Amino acid sequence: MTVGGSLRGDSGGGFLTFLTFSALLGFPMCLYAARLWRERYRSASRTGLREATATVRTGLFPKIDVFFENEYKFLATRRSLRIAPRVKKAPVFVGGEGTDMIVIFLRGRFHKDTLYTVPAKEIEPDTD
Repeated sequence: MTVGGSLRGDSGGGFLTFLTFSALLGFPMCLYAARLWRERYRSASRTGLREATATVRTGLFPKIDVFFENEYKFLATRRSLRIAPRVKKAPVFVGGEGTDMIVIFLRGRFHKDTLYTVPAKEIEPDTD
């Protein structure tokens, strides 16, 4: 609408553009994340879940030391581990292999009675 030679419109167009852009970007990202979890599920189904103990090294990208009965694995995750300061030699279940691994903590992120599943990938141990 033109009033006195200047264009006037509602200010809701910017917000609508933002929502549209978010949906167009967010939907493919959600599909990609679902595909990654499906691959982790398949990998864990092939290898089964193994009991272990884990110690979490805090940082920007936390590292997880996993100790099996006869084996050691060093894992990295990009997931925020808010439970990390309390996790020292905690019982966990580990499934999958390579970049499609999961670590299941028996104590939940928000509730003690729930499981907390963390995506992880195996990396070479550092010398720290």
